[in-house]
Amino acid sequence: MTILKKIREFNWQAIRENKLYWRFASLKTSVIFLGILVFFYIIGTIFPQGGEIDDYIRAGGRFSSFVIFFNLLELFTTPIFLLSALLLFINLSICTFERLLLLLSQKTLKTEELQFIPSYTLLLDINPQLEDAFEGVREIFKKELRFREQTNGSDREQVGSVRIIEKGWSYKWLTWIYHVAIAFCFVGFLLTYLFAFEDGITLYPNEHTKIMPTA
Repeated sequence: MTILKKIREFNWQAIRENKLYWRFASLKTSVIFLGILVFFYIIGTIFPQGGEIDDYIRAGGRFSSFVIFFNLLELFTTPIFLLSALLLFINLSICTFERLLLLLSQKTLKTEELQFIPSYTLLLDINPQLEDAFEGVREIFKKELRFREQTNGSDREQVGSVRIIEKGWSYKWLTWIYHVAIAFCFVGFLLTYLFAFEDGITLYPNEHTKIMPTA
């Protein structure tokens, strides 16, 4: 209970107001860390990972001194790679958290200067003499075309006001799901690194062998 009390009393808002925190919440920071990891992946495809340096030299590998100095045959276990991956994970976690707060607190935004694109125009056969043509259009979109209306309670009382409707999954929540999915991928990478293993065995006919897994 004491730990929970300290967590509740902790000044989380002060952390969110920190400049370093918002650097990690930036999309530019994500792009930078992704670029660093892409560089590591390119190097990892050039130099064989998990091999012995003697085998690399015998196979005609070049720049052996460079490979030994930077430990390029074990690139994905080097501290600089693991640190870069950790910083990207922290960045994605903060971005996901901030986006979630934004989506939960965000209200439907409307603009008086909507941009209409001719190629996206949908022609509807509506009798303009109807007492409430607006409601007729609204019912077509909601019942026949299965659109979902994005309005709040006060908007519904304003007949003739602008309505925002959409169909399918909300793109705002989809972008948040992408962030969560990438973060889960990093957790999978970590679990694979800690518990997965690769090895080779030779089994001969009519010979039974017990195989003990090793990390």
